Amino acid sequence: NKCKKVEEPGGEIGFVTAIMNDSQYFRHHVKWYSSLMAKKTSLTVILQRLQTLDGVWGNRGQVRIVEFRQGNREDNIDDSERNKTYNPRSRWGVAWTYERA
Repeated sequence: NKCKKVEEPGGEIGFVTAIMNDSQYFRHHVKWYSSLMAKKTSLTVILQRLQTLDGVWGNRGQVRIVEFRQGNREDNIDDSERNKTYNPRSRWGVAWTYERA
């Protein structure tokens, strides 16, 4: 039984945009919406789109961003090994709500 990758039209931007569109409809039923993105360029686009959602940006709602890193801690690696072993992988989480702070 093989696991198949599900692809959303528009990639991760399309996927998060669909969640954003749904969030407007369900805004009174769900407090926080969130997604994890592999590309920082996707985060930039999503933040721009979140600015257009009525009730999220500004003094009404809230947006939170976090960067997740995977890899060796930089302070535990000497200079000779740094380029060989230190290869952090970053992902970005974004969350939004229509609730006031």
